[in-house]
Amino acid sequence: MESPIFAAFFEDRSKSGSTDICVNLYPEHQDGPKGPEISSLLSVPGKTLLATIGTGPIRGFCVANNGLMYVVSGNTLWSVTASYVTTSLGTIGSNNGPVSIVNSPTQILVVDGTGGWVWDYSGAVTQNVTTAVASPGVVGVTANPFAAGSRVSFTTAGALPTGLTSGVFYYVLTTGWTSTSFSVALAPNGPAINFTGSTSGQSVCHASGQSFSQVIPNSSTSLTNPSVAVYQDGFAIVNQVGSNLVYQSNYNDLATYASGVGPTANNAYIQQNSKPVITIFDLKEEVWIFKDKTTEVWINQGSAGFAFTPLVGVSIPYGCAATASVCQLGNSIAWMGGSDTGYGVVYLSQGYDAKPITTLALTALFQTFPIISDAIGWGYQSDGHFFYVLTFPSQGVSYCYDLATGKWHQRAGFTNGQLTRDWANCFASFNGVNIVGDYQSANIYSLTDAALTDNGVPRKWVRAWRALPSTVNMVPEMSFDSLQILMETGITVAPGTNPQMMLRWSNDGGYTWTNYYQLSMGQLGLTTWRVIMNRLGSTSIGGGMDRIFEISGTDAIQIKITGAEVEGGAQ
Repeated sequence: MESPIFAAFFEDRSKSGSTDICVNLYPEHQDGPKGPEISSLLSVPGKTLLATIGTGPIRGFCVANNGLMYVVSGNTLWSVTASYVTTSLGTIGSNNGPVSIVNSPTQILVVDGTGGWVWDYSGAVTQNVTTAVASPGVVGVTANPFAAGSRVSFTTAGALPTGLTSGVFYYVLTTGWTSTSFSVALAPNGPAINFTGSTSGQSVCHASGQSFSQVIPNSSTSLTNPSVAVYQDGFAIVNQVGSNLVYQSNYNDLATYASGVGPTANNAYIQQNSKPVITIFDLKEEVWIFKDKTTEVWINQGSAGFAFTPLVGVSIPYGCAATASVCQLGNSIAWMGGSDTGYGVVYLSQGYDAKPITTLALTALFQTFPIISDAIGWGYQSDGHFFYVLTFPSQGVSYCYDLATGKWHQRAGFTNGQLTRDWANCFASFNGVNIVGDYQSANIYSLTDAALTDNGVPRKWVRAWRALPSTVNMVPEMSFDSLQILMETGITVAPGTNPQMMLRWSNDGGYTWTNYYQLSMGQLGLTTWRVIMNRLGSTSIGGGMDRIFEISGTDAIQIKITGAEVEGGAQ
């Protein structure tokens, strides 16, 4: 008999105990004669280390027009090349929490709830150079573009000489400057740095444009503490925490904001009610402005001063309960919402409407959390699946919605034998790689199915489900003679290992459980291996008549479960 291992994923809050659990597995469907059906459970992607940046945590990404990725790690903004060479650019006002980063063709704007900072690379110069070992060291260049006194940094795909460190800023010295060479120092007036050791690979010298500077707050506007920024049509639009105002930068200048209040100034009151703006998001050349219980959509009308005006006739009766939960999912927006009727529902935009996508069970769960305002959401696409990952830092848990199937599953790290929140804090697609940043360290990782661990740390997957289809009635005493898990075996197994699956079951709906039993998932090459256990006991009146199976594992293999079969009957 087919056991309904694909039947439910956090769907029915009336079910008792620990049932319908799906951790670090996601369902995938295939089209059949009766339409799409869930056909398999697949392991979620693992994490492979790409770089360690600063001191951590990794708080936000932005892929810019100049081919670089910008990362906030701790209180520092860094640039990252396609080969993951990093350069420290400057510090911001906070060390933790989400940040918002946007870019124009020449600038990067970072806001963190305490202020705003701009990195301006409009005058940037990048040139291949040589770094000759000498005292003082000599940087060789063709047609020297680096003026004496300018600030420069160095990167390389190989090794810089001892004396130079990637990501550190140096000053070009007047002494020794020629059209083809120069020396550098840590201070504008020296002393010159000696180069020792050896070099390898192509070295690159970078001269920044304007220095990294704080632009919010400033003396020309009342804007003080933005937490979110978007970029559209040459303008940055930012909120102000606790205010009903949003502010717009000058055209093509993310660093400048006009003074005054009203339609001739570069700011506007969000009109539907007087409550503060929670967050802002840009999609399809429209700016969605979220309050706690309502949302407005604004468009660029080219008005004098503040260029944006509300879209007439659009009023969305759902707001946002968590500033950092908003992200793009496919062609829509997903967010943790709030309304006049309550909080704890995740919404997906449908035109100018919002569709709830949380199940009743998940909504009920979220409403038990003491804090949901700190929820962090990010989205990505992999193999045609559009995933929305929602983490509750104060609860230490993460859940994921798959737009392809409309199903939720849980994402989790695994530390000291316990499931934790997922490590990923933020996401970027850069240089053809899905990249996530670590909430607990300075690491950035590629997110890929080929990674069978989280940076070498085992992951735990779990699936629990009711043993029998809803169409089958339990008899007073029913034996379970065997359970077979239909799955791919012998493929992604390390030579010499014998990966194990853990099996246990409950007869009272998940309140009490048997001990764990180990089932081999087959060694390398055993592609016809049967994952099966016989003699799994029976249910009985007084001893429990609600059989739940739970399987789990931590071994480094890809999981692809295609079904489950149970044999048994009345005793």
